[in-house]
Amino acid sequence: MQNTNGDAPTLLYPLHGSPVFIRWQYKETTPKWTNKPETRMVAVVAESTRIDGQPRHRHIAYLGHYWPRHGARGRQWFWENADAKLDKLNLTPSDRRRLEEALALKLPRPTKQELQAAERESQKAIAELKEILTRGSQEMGWQ
Repeated sequence: MQNTNGDAPTLLYPLHGSPVFIRWQYKETTPKWTNKPETRMVAVVAESTRIDGQPRHRHIAYLGHYWPRHGARGRQWFWENADAKLDKLNLTPSDRRRLEEALALKLPRPTKQELQAAERESQKAIAELKEILTRGSQEMGWQ
């Protein structure tokens, strides 16, 4: 069994005694403000089951999505959302750990250092924007 990008999904067995896995979907969109195609990663918990003798994937829970352009901050937001959704699934600790490990294979939790670097970049961008706005308002005589 292959997912959309050719990687074999990580099979787990926490729910209903049948294979449960993280299914990654890749959705391409073109935001109006950039007009450049972007792909976001969507994580779903799915269960492998049979209906009328045919194998099917049953959607268990949507965990969240991630835009690669958002970097470490985007990974942090993804994990906060995924953790909240996993909390609602009433999993055993070992099942929860296995799902988290499967997620981390594709999208690792950001490190403290990565988040600190992202914060520094954000503060630098805010300072630059404030400078541009201050300069512009002075040139327009608004100050």
